[in-house]
This record gives sequence, structure tokens and C-alpha cells, in this order.
Amino acid sequence: MNAIARSLSSDVSLRALAKDMVPVAPGITAETVGRYLELLQPSFLAVIR
Repeated sequence: MNAIARSLSSDVSLRALAKDMVPVAPGITAETVGRYLELLQPSFLAVIR
């Protein structure tokens, strides 16, 4: 699971994720995705423990 967290935190992954989300959220950027992931990280870690 740590590998998933590391891959999600990389800039390349954030840009790819943002690109995938554009059809449903046209204004989304890698920065926005990163902020959401930062907010969700504690919940994500609690679930996988």
C-alpha cells in the first residue's frame, strides 16, 4: 500500500490523474488533485491499516 501512496504523490501521477478527470471536472489541475489527496490521505491510511 505504501507504493500506491508514493505513486499518487508523484507529480507525474498527479498530472495524469488530473488529465483523466478533465471530462468530469474541466477546471481541475494537478495542484487541485494534490490538495484533495492531502486532505484524503489520513482517511486513506486509516482504511488500509
